[in-house]
Amino acid sequence: MSKIIKTIILLLCLANLSYAEESPAPQPPVNFESISIEEAVELALANSVELRKTVVSIRDNETKLSEENVWSWLSPNLSLRGGFDVDTGEPRLGLGVGIDLRDVMGRGNKRIRSLNFSIGEGRKSLDSLKAAIRIRVTAGYKEYNLSKEKLRGIEEALKTDEALLKAAEDTGSKLERLLTRSMVNQNRMALITAQQELNRAETNLRELLGITSIAAKQDIDNIEMNFRELLGDNLLSK
Repeated sequence: MSKIIKTIILLLCLANLSYAEESPAPQPPVNFESISIEEAVELALANSVELRKTVVSIRDNETKLSEENVWSWLSPNLSLRGGFDVDTGEPRLGLGVGIDLRDVMGRGNKRIRSLNFSIGEGRKSLDSLKAAIRIRVTAGYKEYNLSKEKLRGIEEALKTDEALLKAAEDTGSKLERLLTRSMVNQNRMALITAQQELNRAETNLRELLGITSIAAKQDIDNIEMNFRELLGDNLLSK
């Protein structure tokens, strides 16, 4: 295999490894039969990428704000200058020390005001995001449970109609059998529709909760393993 091809494959491998590191760790399977609405909201808040970005931005600005003070503004700037003497040709070195007074004269306080404003806006955005997530998850949770109850109701009705059909097949009249078969067929079609609605509601709820697919992480691990087998661990470690 040529070095160019190996290099290209290595870059692809590193890109996939980077994606795996930046992606949130896969969550264990969620039991939708027992999860409460409070647990669903907490899970969605914990998995929200937008929420994490906002928190990181706030902390970053808070760190910058903690570094803004008079002592940091008065830190001297050192500079080393070198050259040669025009007359003698001998090397000359010079050390310069200076203080930028612009921070003390107002530029530093301006940065502080700007950082405080950014932190305040970030906290407002954080509260708005949390409220929006709670509203969406609550609605999705209720939709999922309503779909689940509807499916169970149709399943019970279908069981009853199938029992009636069995009895009608044994002792009922032709009209009774015809009507009962019609009800059974209607409930079977309704059951298919209800199952589709439940699947859509569960998919929507999973997206709202930010549940990472375990299969996706396994695919990334398989890609990494295949590249290591192809290129060899020694090449990847260099």
